[in-house]
Amino acid sequence: MPHEPEEWMARVRLVAETLVKQHCKQEEDHFEIAWEVFAAGVGQCKSRIEGMPGEEGLHTLVQVGLGFARDAGRDLVTPRVLATASAAVFDAAQMQPPVPIDYVRQAVQKYGESFGLPSRFWLPLVDLISLVIREDFAGGAEFSTGDIACGEITIIRWDSPERKGRLAELTREVERVRSEKMRMDLFLDDLRNEFLVNGKQKNLPPMQRHLLVLLFTRVGDYWQHSDLFCRLWGDDLTRANTFYQLLNRLHRTTGGMLKPFLESPQGLERCYVKDAIRRGIKYALVFVPSAST
Repeated sequence: MPHEPEEWMARVRLVAETLVKQHCKQEEDHFEIAWEVFAAGVGQCKSRIEGMPGEEGLHTLVQVGLGFARDAGRDLVTPRVLATASAAVFDAAQMQPPVPIDYVRQAVQKYGESFGLPSRFWLPLVDLISLVIREDFAGGAEFSTGDIACGEITIIRWDSPERKGRLAELTREVERVRSEKMRMDLFLDDLRNEFLVNGKQKNLPPMQRHLLVLLFTRVGDYWQHSDLFCRLWGDDLTRANTFYQLLNRLHRTTGGMLKPFLESPQGLERCYVKDAIRRGIKYALVFVPSAST
């Protein structure tokens, strides 16, 4: 884990800039200015942060972030991304590796709420942070504009067993899937932020993506509502109607193609993904499992 301010600030920048480029392109041209202002504010507190125990240093950083997000935020997302990412990365850096993904998720939610970061950005931020806090993440690395730099990925197809491994090990399979994507009914490529329905690019918001991945990781089996809700929202107390609202939005995004294969028996509080989906839909998902499973 990075303990030197310069090292974790480099990772903060990488996370924040990647998120803005992928999910908030209208602010991409202004990122450099926002970063310079934010980094200057943190730099002024550098000596204080370095001389403090982890918890006190984090508290000081959060105060810097609060001021930055409030003063420079207005309706902009970038200042809130920078503030949330820095606090969450620094928080995770206080733990001995490996850092549980649930801890990263809770940190992003806590600081996202504090800095007013819209919830639709939380999940992709969790994914990115979970990558850069790895011990073996190369300092100063960049996420490729083609494929997000990552460790382990998962490939799920309708016609073959699930595959897990590092991208370098599965490059041939990934390229084969990509070569067939226009002939598929449903295609998700996390590494290139691409989602296709019948060969046409569609917008897949983070929570819909999260649900889609979870459903396809348990084809032919039940999801108990309590387990599924925990994976989606971090608790099992979420009301069922909230789940069905999300599911209906996913159905609209996918043109209803999933409806014949999903079953929710009345009164049983569970969701069943029929094995027939393997025969009824040609699909492939290439995804980073960190915040998805």
